[in-house]
Amino acid sequence: MSQYKYLYFDRNVYIFRIGIANTTPTSAIISVYGNYEPIEVTGIGAGLNSEGVIHKANVIKKSIELNAPDKNDPVDVLAKVGGFEIGAMTGAILACASRNIPVVLDGVISYASAILAIKLNPLSKLYMIPSHFSAEPASKKAFDLLELSPMLQMDMRLGEGSGAALCFNIIEAANFTYKNMYTFEEAGFTV
Repeated sequence: MSQYKYLYFDRNVYIFRIGIANTTPTSAIISVYGNYEPIEVTGIGAGLNSEGVIHKANVIKKSIELNAPDKNDPVDVLAKVGGFEIGAMTGAILACASRNIPVVLDGVISYASAILAIKLNPLSKLYMIPSHFSAEPASKKAFDLLELSPMLQMDMRLGEGSGAALCFNIIEAANFTYKNMYTFEEAGFTV
C-alpha cells in the first residue's frame, strides 16, 4: 500500500511516495521508454534476493509483452504497466508545472512519473529538480531518459522523502542567494 505525500515549502512541491511494491511498475515504465530489457532496470526494491530480482524482471517482461503498451501514448503506458500512485505523481508534476511551481523529485518512482509528465508535456521538465540518485538500477536509466542530474548522490535506495528532506536547505540557500546577491554593478565593482 502506498501513501502519496505533497510537501509545500515556499512555492516548491516535494514529491515522493511511502510504500511497498512500486518499483515493479516503475521498472516497467522505464523499460518501455528506454527499450531496456527488464533485468537491466530491476533492482532489489524493498529487499529481494537475486532469485526474487530475476522473478520480478520476468514478471515485468511478461506484463509488457501481454499488455503491449504504446510508448507514443503515455496514458496507455500508465494504464497498462503503471499504477495509481504513479499517475497521481504524474498529475501533480503537470499541475505544478502549469502553475510555475518547481517540483522536487524524490526516488525512482517519482522519476518514472517525471518521464510520463515530460511525454505528456515536455515543458514540465523545466520545473523538475531531482533530489537524489537512487541505488535502484532503474534510477540511472531514468536520469538518462530525463537528461537530468540529481543534486545528491548518496546511494540511498528508498525515496520516502529522504532526498527531498536533505535538499530543503540547499534549495533554500540557492533561492536566497539568487534573490539577494548583488550584481557587480550593484556592489560598485567594475569589470
